Amino acid sequence: MLPFDLVLKSAQDASAWPEANNTRFVAQNTSIPVPHVFDVVQSAETTCDGKPREGYFVMSRIHGVSLRQWISNRAIIHPESALFLDQLDACLASGNKDDFAALQAQFPSLPRPTLDLSDGAQLIEDFRRALTELRSIPPPHPDVVSGLHNRPLSSTRCTIGPHELGRFDSQLAFKNMILDHVGVLFENRISAFRRLAEPVLAKHHRICFTHADLHAGNILVRDGRLAGVIDWEHSGWYPEYWEYTMIEYHMPNQPLLQNFWDTAHPFGENPYTEELALEWALWRSTGDRSVVDARGDDLRCQRLVLCEPAPLAQANVLRGSEKARM
Repeated sequence: MLPFDLVLKSAQDASAWPEANNTRFVAQNTSIPVPHVFDVVQSAETTCDGKPREGYFVMSRIHGVSLRQWISNRAIIHPESALFLDQLDACLASGNKDDFAALQAQFPSLPRPTLDLSDGAQLIEDFRRALTELRSIPPPHPDVVSGLHNRPLSSTRCTIGPHELGRFDSQLAFKNMILDHVGVLFENRISAFRRLAEPVLAKHHRICFTHADLHAGNILVRDGRLAGVIDWEHSGWYPEYWEYTMIEYHMPNQPLLQNFWDTAHPFGENPYTEELALEWALWRSTGDRSVVDARGDDLRCQRLVLCEPAPLAQANVLRGSEKARM
């Protein structure tokens, strides 16, 4: 943090210009509240593979709490579940496996948390308006998938750190690239991938400007209104479903956040179910999201069918959060 409500952000082993340019582009073409970028400084040094070593840009600070915190403040956890979580924490602290197994058996019968959205109507309306504006910007080409100004895309999907993708001359080339990134260990799942991919590959989706990293920490709320959307470094021109599936990517086993987005439904009712089914299966078979044991062979999307979460995720479900107190 800097004086005068300024923020200095660094880009390590990357150029600072893409995020700065994306943020300015959104400010110029929508009314979405984003930081004002004052200046960009890019190092002339490069890494051994020719990438910029580091860059910095100065931007305005947006006051507010994250959507994650806003939702957490409105969580209603049943007393029975709260007692269970306290017992689970004590069990984990003591390392007693027998008690853990006994507690795990209680999980299916426990009431799930609920979300009080009685004061959320204006925030939800702000979200709908913001995403409608963003997705209404005319693309420079109806089929090209790329970053702003034909630059490569930056993605954190199924990777430990950001990596560059594209530019892709067609959305079909982009979709095939996603399929090609499946790990070599999952040949037994290929037939299922092909079945799930068939309807998605057959569709011609609109190309929309997309944030592509719209997790609950990148959304700021103040006084019940959308205060800001930050961290635009992964933005670009993607097929229209990508914003939706990447939001889902960031919130597995987070029922309260899922409840919020289901209530807001800024993409319409039951959107992009075939696309989500495919992406869910691919996440379980790609990069650092891979599930290599038999559990990973169940490619059904938990958001589209009723599935019990994995044991390590059960406490998160009861808390309604992405991180258990473990």
